[in-house]
Amino acid sequence: LASVRLGNWDINAQAEGITYDYDVDTTNNNLAENFGLSNVVETLSTGDILTHAYHGKENTCAHNDFVAIKLAKEKGVVIDAGFAGHIHTDFGVLKSAFKNGFLPDTISSDITSFSIHKRGGDYGITMCMSFAKHLGMSDIDVFKAVTTTPAKVLNKQNEWGALKIGNQADVCVLEFTD
Repeated sequence: LASVRLGNWDINAQAEGITYDYDVDTTNNNLAENFGLSNVVETLSTGDILTHAYHGKENTCAHNDFVAIKLAKEKGVVIDAGFAGHIHTDFGVLKSAFKNGFLPDTISSDITSFSIHKRGGDYGITMCMSFAKHLGMSDIDVFKAVTTTPAKVLNKQNEWGALKIGNQADVCVLEFTD
């Protein structure tokens, strides 16, 4: 068995023939806070996922002119917005990142069985999409971040993420309003 500890996460599995893509949550753990987000990104590889990078705590992605996000993008690390209201997302940091061209690759709602009861209301992926649009992402970038890119990240691009014959699809019609 291989055992890896990232922040508060233990990952155990048979090591033989298995490769991992890691999802590193940069808030509520000591990794980024003690070692710096850039140092955490140094340990990541292509396909690994960095989520909650737009938080407003210590060692956010905005530190040192977004050096951690630049490095992550160069390495092929997937940047996930991991929207969670003001819990894991600082909208000022996010807006600044967008203005500097550091868009997330994927947008997720960060809804868990715990958080759905804590937040309540109409929180969900469409609200996260709306946040991203109003903070500066284009419509096409928003839709890619919730369709084709997550499908590729999960290696499901031949099944999900696009309206094609043979693909699984959930379809909704949206109208952005102010």
